[in-house]
Amino acid sequence: MESSQPAGRTFSMVIATYYNADSLPFLFVELDKFEKKLLSLGLNLELIFVDDGSGDDSFARLVEFRKVRPGTKLVQLARNFGAVAAVKAGTKFVTGDCFMFFPADLQEPLDDVMRMVEQWLAGHKLVLAVRRSRGDPLMTRAFAALYRGDLELPETGCVVAALGAEGARQAPSVRRAFAHVAKDLLGRVERKLHPKRR
Repeated sequence: MESSQPAGRTFSMVIATYYNADSLPFLFVELDKFEKKLLSLGLNLELIFVDDGSGDDSFARLVEFRKVRPGTKLVQLARNFGAVAAVKAGTKFVTGDCFMFFPADLQEPLDDVMRMVEQWLAGHKLVLAVRRSRGDPLMTRAFAALYRGDLELPETGCVVAALGAEGARQAPSVRRAFAHVAKDLLGRVERKLHPKRR
């Protein structure tokens, strides 16, 4: 696991966990591979985990992960507040140049995230990953909250967001809502979801 963040641009990921103790070890392995790819591009990875009141060993797993990857940020909520509240808590700790929300259940392939990062590196300030079928609850609700103004954007130059089908239909409105971030520089990729891990 990489632990230091040398000078350079940083990609931040806010990852909400809720009863994900069993899937987290798999996620850590995938994040390690993802971080190595980012480093090969001269990018650092900032990881911000928010445990949304899990009643299993999720937070204990996160603490163990931080021991092998110092610099990982952990937030533990007192109880379950829901995905949007968890994401909101996590965004307060974002310090990177670009950020995204990411689910802990491994539904979102990190290969797709890398494609989104490449869009950012190509100059896009708002990158949307669109799924044609039914929307993912965390991503859809979190992005809808951003659109409504319930979530305050971190002071970063880019948002990488994953949209479900409903969010995709609202993309023009979303684009206007993020005009101060996007400045009409919109990147878009299609994504496929893996089965959830719990």
